[in-house]
Parts: sequence; C-alpha cells; structure tokens
Amino acid sequence: MTTSWIVGYHYNAFELAKMIIVGEKIPSSVKAAKRMEGVLFKDWMAAPNSPDHAFKALKLNQVGTKKLFKDPMFNYWMKFLDDFNTAFPGKNIERTILATTYKDQDLWKAIEAAKTNTKTKETANKLETEVLKQIIFAKKQPIDVAKVMNVCDVLRLNCLLKGKYKSEIDSLG
Repeated sequence: MTTSWIVGYHYNAFELAKMIIVGEKIPSSVKAAKRMEGVLFKDWMAAPNSPDHAFKALKLNQVGTKKLFKDPMFNYWMKFLDDFNTAFPGKNIERTILATTYKDQDLWKAIEAAKTNTKTKETANKLETEVLKQIIFAKKQPIDVAKVMNVCDVLRLNCLLKGKYKSEIDSLG
C-alpha cells in the first residue's frame, strides 16, 4: 500500500484539498503536498465529467456566487481546471456545473465584482473565459448574452465577443 492510498482511504477529496493547500504554505511539506496534489488531480481527471466532479468534491456547489471568489477551494478548483485544460487541450465540456449551479447573470456579476479586486482579478478573468465558452457552446441568442453581460447594444456585444473569442465563434459555423 502506498501513502497516497492510505491517506485517500481515510480522507475525502475536500479534506485532502484542505491539507494540500495548507501543506503548500509550509516549506518542509511542499514536496509532499505537491505529490498528493498530483494523485488527487489524477483521480479527478479519470472521473467522468472531471471538472464537475472536482467542483462537487470541493463542495463548491454549496457556495453562493457572493462567497465564491473568497473560498480557497474555488481557487484550488481553478488550479485543477488549468491542469485539466493543459492535459486535455481542446476538450470542451459543453455544459459544466457552473452553468447548472449558478444563473449566468449572477455569475457574471460576481466575475465583474472580482475583477475590481487585485487579489481576485486573475481568477475572475479565467472564470470569465469559462463562462463565455459555456455561453458560446449553449448557442444562446445574442440578446440573451447581452442581458447577462449588461450590454445594451447587441452590436457592441458582437464586437466584444468576436474580438476575444473569434476562433470559438467561427468554429460553430
């Protein structure tokens, strides 16, 4: 039996993630924390709908949009999502748990608020990309997207989206 197996047997993914986050802050345990993170991420990537599985394992489906960016587990999930996107480039999950847990408009408001804080701006930009991918893959009408983004002019919305996500939009035909 490996240490990873023993630890995984006694602790759930949420508890492991908490230990890893703390372990990464202690110089003497960084190496062990990284090793455990690798095992945890590998398990999550093997699960069907892995970003959704990880989101639920971190209990983020129980966190409202107002607290989402303040929750260290959300940053940890975003870190996993980065690794997932690196491991599976071009694999787009059409509807993630973000789309089913939160209303688009509430999530967009949280993103806009998080962009104003220097501590959460980078995470907000990454999440904005994920949300816009969801909107594109859902093939929502431009007027609906304009409402979510609080843009009153559909032409302005088209310019914003076309500039930032041209290749994704063009691939939809």
